[in-house]
Amino acid sequence: MCSDPKTLCSILPHHSPLTVTVANNAILRSTSHGTCQIDADHGVIDIAPVSHVPGLSRNLISIGQATSDGLEFRFKKDSCQILDDHGRLISEIMKDTNNLYQLPSKVSTSTEKHSTTANMSSVDTHRLWHNRLGHINDRDLKASLQNTINCNWSTRASQDGSPCHGCMLGKMPRGDISRSSSSSTTRPLEIIHSDIAGPFPTEGLHGRARYYISFLDQHTRYSSVYFLQKKSDALSAIKRFINMANNLFSDQGFSVKILQTDNGGEYTSEACQTFLTALGIVHRTIIPYQSEQNGMIERLNRTILD
Repeated sequence: MCSDPKTLCSILPHHSPLTVTVANNAILRSTSHGTCQIDADHGVIDIAPVSHVPGLSRNLISIGQATSDGLEFRFKKDSCQILDDHGRLISEIMKDTNNLYQLPSKVSTSTEKHSTTANMSSVDTHRLWHNRLGHINDRDLKASLQNTINCNWSTRASQDGSPCHGCMLGKMPRGDISRSSSSSTTRPLEIIHSDIAGPFPTEGLHGRARYYISFLDQHTRYSSVYFLQKKSDALSAIKRFINMANNLFSDQGFSVKILQTDNGGEYTSEACQTFLTALGIVHRTIIPYQSEQNGMIERLNRTILD
């Protein structure tokens, strides 16, 4: 908070007036706020929002608000160090006789704000407002602030050349997944999709099952479901389905050629691989954590559960 409006840049009105009670119980009103730029020993301290409170005898700064804006304060026995969000020292202030820490008195006034802002790093200003506005994208950030902050917005990266770490973690999208399969079939049983669902909180009526394994023929979309008491029963169900399918269609010259599944241990176990190899069946697995590649069986499971 400050009493002199000349120390503020980009003054804007409050949505509703604020009241401040000072030490003598007097009530002061604040109707506007802005940004205060303080020339420190090794840079400029940019503080926002700063409320304009006429009649205030001393300018006050909230440590909590300043740390939320990226500043860091290290208090020692007789001094306080102020660092930016990169850990660089901006200023070091000494404790006075009243046990108070007074910031440098040189504040950029409203008549000096254009020259001061021009000397500031446009990169640091970009990152500061990018963080304040919830990691907004560059286009909307520029549209929101180009008439408020007099700054060069041509630089998009941070001062050290790296992108925003938070955006890299939270906004990195996955690539598009094709809705069409690159593997087409011309006859039944060429490609069989399979997956296991469960465990379910309630045991089923059929054999106290808590899992099920599903099979789907890509060509005909014919599906079969087997209930399992435990996942280790999956191998028995795989053998039953493949032997049944091969036996029913052997007179027509059809047999299972490819089994496509995820990387579950029930499918990749040595016993299952030995069984598939003995029948000449190719086991094709999807990329880990890319269940969309087995989308047909995932859609079947959703239909069953719904």
